[in-house]
Amino acid sequence: VLARMRSEAGEPDDFADHYRASLAARPDDRALNFSYWQSLARGEKHGEALRALEAARARIGEDRNLRLMEAIFTSESGEPERALALLDRLGGEGDDVSVEFARGRIALRAGDAAQAAAMFERVTTAEPGGIGGWAHLDLAWRLIGDARHHWLSGQPGLFGPQELGLGGGLLARLADLLRSLHRTPSHPIGHSL
Repeated sequence: VLARMRSEAGEPDDFADHYRASLAARPDDRALNFSYWQSLARGEKHGEALRALEAARARIGEDRNLRLMEAIFTSESGEPERALALLDRLGGEGDDVSVEFARGRIALRAGDAAQAAAMFERVTTAEPGGIGGWAHLDLAWRLIGDARHHWLSGQPGLFGPQELGLGGGLLARLADLLRSLHRTPSHPIGHSL
């Protein structure tokens, strides 16, 4: 939360520096290390997150979660072949939703929307409540021209303008309220447009 607040307050380059002081005092704290890496990744500093993970690996021990995170950061840093090799070492293709999701993102980046769609279909079958899986599946379907894209996100009435029947004064107050919600110098981490 502090990292997100610091970023919004105009510290986009140093928003996670406070972790370093905590990690200096508790370098073997696995949860603290993971939180640091995830904060960096949410701020789209995947390369920095990867370097921090690699530096801490010997201290905190290695397991499947650390290796999966390494593969994801590697992929997001623009090294898809290396990321796929790391995912291959994890095994479990098809029975691990996180691995399948990571493979699907790599396939999308590589321009193989058909392969990505097959992977995200498995992800959404395994986790039907996962919005990220559906969002990526919709993108893959749209790229390959699959009509299910329209079922998922193009249905009439799903989005669009609608008359609310608000008077001018109430509408002006509502507009002022909406404009006041984000007054920070930087875009909030993790928020889409």
